[in-house]
Amino acid sequence: MTPHEYNLKLSGFLELRKHRERMDWERCRWQTANLLQPHTKKGKKLKPTDLIKFDWDKNEAKKKTPTVQEIKQILLKNKI
Repeated sequence: MTPHEYNLKLSGFLELRKHRERMDWERCRWQTANLLQPHTKKGKKLKPTDLIKFDWDKNEAKKKTPTVQEIKQILLKNKI
């Protein structure tokens, strides 16, 4: 195994570990929100993000989904 291959494998492993930890935290937040929901005032809905906000929540809010027109422009530009 070359050093480059090792670095790729290590970065993939670390990314997988980070993803699994994030999913564990998301699951815990979701379960807690569902557990507390029956104890909130009537008419008020408790969202998981009301309990705690993670750093990755801020990053996802900044991400913009491309419009159909933007996708068409990209496809025409790359001639796909």
